[in-house]
Amino acid sequence: MKEYFYLNPSKMVELSRQMVGSEIKLLLGMMYCISNSDNKWFVNNAENRSRIAQLGFDKTPERFSAILGSLAKKGIIKREANGVYSLPEDLFIVP
Repeated sequence: MKEYFYLNPSKMVELSRQMVGSEIKLLLGMMYCISNSDNKWFVNNAENRSRIAQLGFDKTPERFSAILGSLAKKGIIKREANGVYSLPEDLFIVP
């Protein structure tokens, strides 16, 4: 994924109605981690949790997993494998 992208405003409005504050923060943190890596998946590991913690989202690993599970259950993100998640393609517009 590129180092930058534009959020799809209509999709974000739709998603924000379904999410609580911690889910929105984690979703934005996931976008940050994915945009700064060479792959298109977010892996729930210590490295990515510490990257997101530097953005001000410091949660325990258990709470982090619970929020990821909640986002997957709502259909906002997709669980690819155990601890591996992807974001919906229509969420961003890559220039």
